[in-house]
Amino acid sequence: MDQKFLDYLAVNGHEIEGIHWRNFERFIAEYFKRKNYHIVLGPGTNDGGVDIRAFNPDNLKDPLILIQCKRHSTNNQVDINTVKAFHADLAYEDVPHGLIATTGYIASGGKKVVEARNYNISFAENEKVKQWSTAMWQFS
Repeated sequence: MDQKFLDYLAVNGHEIEGIHWRNFERFIAEYFKRKNYHIVLGPGTNDGGVDIRAFNPDNLKDPLILIQCKRHSTNNQVDINTVKAFHADLAYEDVPHGLIATTGYIASGGKKVVEARNYNISFAENEKVKQWSTAMWQFS
């Protein structure tokens, strides 16, 4: 991703929810790339709910993390059905961890089902995503 765009988002974090959904996926992929993961960005449509696969650079066969990106308005919530469906994707691919990254929030039902059923899913919601933009700021 272009560093100027990342710097813009770092200073104007409130505008992340307004970027194109595909650029949001690229933004999240860039964050994990900078955390030394090998990233495979999905096709964008008809991806079955998995937008990004993050691999250990020493093992490009088995992903460590599946990531689903949801670029929503700040007040929009990712519902429980999305969380459950994503867990099914993790189980099907036998991946150790999943992450739902959103500019909105995870509905309380989604958080409760993860805790109650001990799903291997974590969440990066609005403020966390904004923090990631600051972490990629060239002048931080």
